[in-house]
Amino acid sequence: MKEKFINFLKEKKAQIAAVFAGMSTAVLGSVPAMAAEPGTGGAGSASDVVTGVRTLWTSLTGTMNVTTVVQIIGICLGACVVLALFWFGARYVTRKITSATKKGKVSV
Repeated sequence: MKEKFINFLKEKKAQIAAVFAGMSTAVLGSVPAMAAEPGTGGAGSASDVVTGVRTLWTSLTGTMNVTTVVQIIGICLGACVVLALFWFGARYVTRKITSATKKGKVSV
């Protein structure tokens, strides 16, 4: 078990380094945002965030109603169905082309 883990680390060294670099960049990029002192009025202060969220919430609640929500759900479901059909169709066509090139003939 230990050997498998060591071999895994040796084989995936580049991927592990990339994940570590990405995570450290994400964490270190968020540190200045959390370091702002509340109430100073500087960029990223807590009062600016609260004001922004309140503005966004009032604009959303002013324009959203039941029909809008139903329309959004319908569009999302329709898009998902189309993407699923496209996925299965693409897989079917790929399978047919692969089998035709291996066998040398096309069968339906």
